[in-house]
Amino acid sequence: AGQGAVVEAGGRLSTRRPLPPAPDLGALAENYEDASGMRLDLGTGQGDYEVRIARDAGFGEVLRNGVARAGRIEFPVLDDGLYVVGVRALDADGLAGAEAQRRIRVHARLVPPLYQYPPPHGRVTVDGAQLVCSEGADVAWVHVQVSSRADFAAPEIDEPRLARCRVGLGKLPVGDYYWRVASVRDDGTAAGDRGPFAPAQRFSIVPTPLVERIQVVDAGENPTLHWAALPGQTFRGQVASDPAFHHIVLEADLNQALWTLNGLPRGLYYVRLQARDAAGLAGPWSPPRRLQVGGTVQSGTGGQVLSSDGEPVLRP
Repeated sequence: AGQGAVVEAGGRLSTRRPLPPAPDLGALAENYEDASGMRLDLGTGQGDYEVRIARDAGFGEVLRNGVARAGRIEFPVLDDGLYVVGVRALDADGLAGAEAQRRIRVHARLVPPLYQYPPPHGRVTVDGAQLVCSEGADVAWVHVQVSSRADFAAPEIDEPRLARCRVGLGKLPVGDYYWRVASVRDDGTAAGDRGPFAPAQRFSIVPTPLVERIQVVDAGENPTLHWAALPGQTFRGQVASDPAFHHIVLEADLNQALWTLNGLPRGLYYVRLQARDAAGLAGPWSPPRRLQVGGTVQSGTGGQVLSSDGEPVLRP
């Protein structure tokens, strides 16, 4: 007992020697939640090991069997349930030693939702931003967590039963975060049957690019707008004949906080601006601002002379 020998092809028996001891499986994970495969790390370092997985400790039905190189092996994922892993160390000639066993749990078939927005390492603005993922077809809820720490030890947002995968971020300060999602099946319990979390994705909340303090200079036939800007910002401008911007008559991409409107017929228009930060993230449009193209008739006190319908009277 505890010893072995190798029989060569010609029938000669090698010297008898002690078999490898049973390995220590204390570092082997107990739970497997990845539907793409079961990656077993025996925590044993170098050497080869015979690995098999069965439904019970008697190994009457072996479902997976293979050799782990340097203590690692990957199998196709099993159905959800409890299993027993048996591991034997192999010596240089392939002699297997005593088997160590460990129970494991597979819980991978409830596939997590797919991330939709933002993309990995994406940037969202501090106001109105949402995290969005797609819900599975046969699940009741989605579990969403948001954390400033990669280990999710104390998530800032923890929503275990969302009917739709939509999470607002309005209360979180600017900074870097991680989020992860899981599907939850209604099994009649209060918590439900939660599947594995998808691998966490990182994203950043950044200040909203805004256009502020818009001023009009050189009012007349070719009015010029200027406004406050931060380093690296670019802008998009639109001019319309209506406040809802259904009829846009002029638009432009601007690399500086200055826009001269050339070639517009005289009349009343509406203008709005949108800022983009240095990485191209766009903020909201500014509120529409009325803009008169063409010089107006001034009263003796310096004010504009208005027509009967309340519009400024243009100089001929």
